[in-house]
Amino acid sequence: MEKQNRSRYPGIRSNPKFQPTLFWYRFGLVLVVLALWLATGCGAMHQRVQLPPVADSETGKVKDGHFVWIDLLTEDPVSAAAFYSRLFGWRAARSSENGDYYLFYLDGKPVAGMSATDNKDAAAPESLWLTTISVSDLEQSVAAVKSHGGKVLEGPLDAVGRGSMVLVSDPANAPFILLAASGRGPGGGKSSPGQWLWVDLVALDGKRAQTFYTALFGYEKTPLEDGEGHRYSILKREGRAVAGLVELQWEGLEDNWLPYFKVAELDRSIETARKSGGKLILKSGNVAILTDSTGAAFGIQTSR
Repeated sequence: MEKQNRSRYPGIRSNPKFQPTLFWYRFGLVLVVLALWLATGCGAMHQRVQLPPVADSETGKVKDGHFVWIDLLTEDPVSAAAFYSRLFGWRAARSSENGDYYLFYLDGKPVAGMSATDNKDAAAPESLWLTTISVSDLEQSVAAVKSHGGKVLEGPLDAVGRGSMVLVSDPANAPFILLAASGRGPGGGKSSPGQWLWVDLVALDGKRAQTFYTALFGYEKTPLEDGEGHRYSILKREGRAVAGLVELQWEGLEDNWLPYFKVAELDRSIETARKSGGKLILKSGNVAILTDSTGAAFGIQTSR
């Protein structure tokens, strides 16, 4: 992961384009990912789908509490595929002939997944990014989610090449996937342009979020910025930064995880996103938050 900008969110309240509704979601939408895996390969009556492992080579270790995969849930996969192709150079391909689960590739290697959703309300876009967190003991982690106020939404399910996974949510209903990887763990290393490099939890109640994720993964919080109406902290595990925590005091805000991708040039990437149907939400230093052509929010960042 890249070293994070200490001034990621200055002036966030004064930016009228930044709307908390960008982080809203419905459980029916996030359930689509695992439901599609069942329909396209994990069910007994269908051919099993092959998913790539979370690492290129065997490491022999599973890093608990580390973010290892991301999936885009979108109501328009054709538009999304074109958008990320122009922005990051990604190539989208179906993972199954009969399914609606896709893989994004960069330089021939899988970097993210994508699931098509069926949104019945055209006036309310329901596209979002969903994160996956690595655990060594799935059963124990699921029990911890339940005992600390979270919910189990679906699973456990098995995916060939990937491992066992469970879709859960935290006490504020932010969804994420717990994954017990089959034999391979993330190796780390620096990110290149077009690759995922960081994730922030956008939360209304930072104390509640910290309590839950500390109990689940042993995270320690290091405050970095305390501004008007917002706070930014780094979540660490065993001394290593794994995610950020953005506390925003907005009525009606629903918590959600927000991924960031590395880019070579911020302004050029913003312009490419705009021309491809995306929107700029805010820009601060070497960081910008955008929505793609289907309404899913994400961040981009350059190295200092």
